[in-house]
Amino acid sequence: MKNFFIIILIVFNGCKEKNRVTADNIITENYSDSSNKELEKEIDQTKFIDTLYVTAKNGLIIRDKPIIEGVELGVLPYGKEVYVLSKEGKKKSINDNGKRILGKFIPIYEYVSDDTSSTNRKVYVFDGFLGEIKDIKLDNSMLCDTNFYSYNGISYEEKCVKNSDLELEVLIKNSDDNTHTFNLLDSTVIKKVNGVLKIPIDGTKKYVTFVDNNVDNDGFREYTYYSFSKSLKRHIVLVTYYEGGEFFLVNPENSEEKIKFIGYPFVSTKNRSIVTFNANPYENSGDLEIFKITDDKNIVKVFSGSFKNWMPVDQGNIEWIKDNSIIIKVSHSKVFWDASGDINTKNIQSIKISW
Repeated sequence: MKNFFIIILIVFNGCKEKNRVTADNIITENYSDSSNKELEKEIDQTKFIDTLYVTAKNGLIIRDKPIIEGVELGVLPYGKEVYVLSKEGKKKSINDNGKRILGKFIPIYEYVSDDTSSTNRKVYVFDGFLGEIKDIKLDNSMLCDTNFYSYNGISYEEKCVKNSDLELEVLIKNSDDNTHTFNLLDSTVIKKVNGVLKIPIDGTKKYVTFVDNNVDNDGFREYTYYSFSKSLKRHIVLVTYYEGGEFFLVNPENSEEKIKFIGYPFVSTKNRSIVTFNANPYENSGDLEIFKITDDKNIVKVFSGSFKNWMPVDQGNIEWIKDNSIIIKVSHSKVFWDASGDINTKNIQSIKISW
């Protein structure tokens, strides 16, 4: 996993087959279906014909048989990627909160494991609640869910951010106006030579030195000089670890290292706030930190959190609305990666964060 560090600078009442797709609201109709293809794709030694995604906001039930009476084996969350084994079968019409949904019970494979073994098993879902990757979008109800967060130094266990002044909102139209594109990397002023980064200390002939350690274990370190922040009056340096990385500031007056950040530290236009982001590939989460800059230029962390449902996708575009409000580009964490393992660019949305 070495060197894998992403730097982010920057109502539909879904069904849990909700209304449950019971025998009372399901109607079998005759539809011809010739969409089945030969099993031509393969993952984990299991062949399949297509990849689809769960579009039911409250989750989609998996069953042991392709009938409504099939035993419920679990629930797939919204946005979950599924591997379709066949699309054959009779279509059925169900009533979901007054909306007519057409679909079939089709086989997919599900990966299951325990402490001793793992396997792919064939299960069945109603494909009226499956869609393409482009169909998976964020709404405001999804933005606040966290793995953890802290506010003003106090940690909270609530899943949704509510003990802070943080407000999050999905913008209907992506914001392209007044977006600031930052040239973040400026290694022309201070260059690393043979794995050694030397930053001069003002008024002296001394340097603070950082040396790369190119080993294939947890001792790995690689330093990259980014720029000198005039507003912070600090050098900005990135250190990449064997897994992950972080930015830190170096004081040119005394070589003191101050404040570590999960992503590039963006400073507001009036030098009152700092925001940092990171798309966490290990937890598939969006990490956010907010700092305030006091009148005496101290940097104080106000908020830190890991968000479950969204991840930042843009490396250099961030819009400051004011000192306590920004717009960034994100996508739903379930579809952050495309089928080839690259960042998915089809589902980008803009969200507004205020505090």
